[in-house]
Amino acid sequence: MGIRNSLNVKCFNSIYSYSKIGIKSFNLLGAENVFWCPLAGDNDIHQLNPKKSEDFKYDISFIGNHRPEREEVLVYLINEFPELRIKINGSWRIQNLNYY
Repeated sequence: MGIRNSLNVKCFNSIYSYSKIGIKSFNLLGAENVFWCPLAGDNDIHQLNPKKSEDFKYDISFIGNHRPEREEVLVYLINEFPELRIKINGSWRIQNLNYY
């Protein structure tokens, strides 16, 4: 977290983080009411219409920013399951790996 966040943290009565690790970071910055709010979807808004596996272009698709623990999982999948078609989108710079 940058200096801007550390200066602003006391301006809020409550802070909700999608990351459990983020709770400790906010507490270290002086925030007192920090809560974990897991990501979720709303079935009324996000309708799920399952497709057949042959309709998919990729076996696994990841969309999100780079984090070391995410890279660890994706590198494992790429190395251990080379037959999988894996698509990675976001701020990634993984080199020398065989993925789409």
